[in-house]
Amino acid sequence: MRKSSSVSERWLPVVDWPDYEVSDQGRMRRAAGGQGARKGKILSRHISNKGYDLVRLYSGARQATFLVHRLEMLAFVGPDPDRPCVNHKNSVRADNRLENLEWCTYSENAYLTFAAGRGHAILNPYQVIAIQGTRGLIGPQEWSRRLGVKVATIKKARQRKPNPMFAA
Repeated sequence: MRKSSSVSERWLPVVDWPDYEVSDQGRMRRAAGGQGARKGKILSRHISNKGYDLVRLYSGARQATFLVHRLEMLAFVGPDPDRPCVNHKNSVRADNRLENLEWCTYSENAYLTFAAGRGHAILNPYQVIAIQGTRGLIGPQEWSRRLGVKVATIKKARQRKPNPMFAA
């Protein structure tokens, strides 16, 4: 999504890449001129095979490709070691406005992805809880038949740690 003309855009330096800036609207630009680049030039983005905006940064011989939403969160919010993933609140991967982004855990990210209908999980979290809660009552073969998945999938679900997001 692109910024609306009525929104004032804020810019901050990209962490560890001082020649670049990221905006709270998810845009990237050059903060300094360089070889063949002018200061203030808005960078073109590419779309990853998963639908996220990517940008390639250069500094001398160093170059790297980054997810725009991660650079934005690092610049505006800072890192969160307990929550290493970035969630797009409205599930639109191209909407990199700061107000649409939040840090989350791997577990929360998997749940939110599944809840938004984008997940590829074989079992949903509620099925895993049911499988874990019926140990000794319903065997893996019976769960496999009921859910149409492999017995190995049921056995792996029983070994997982319970997700606190679904605790009773």
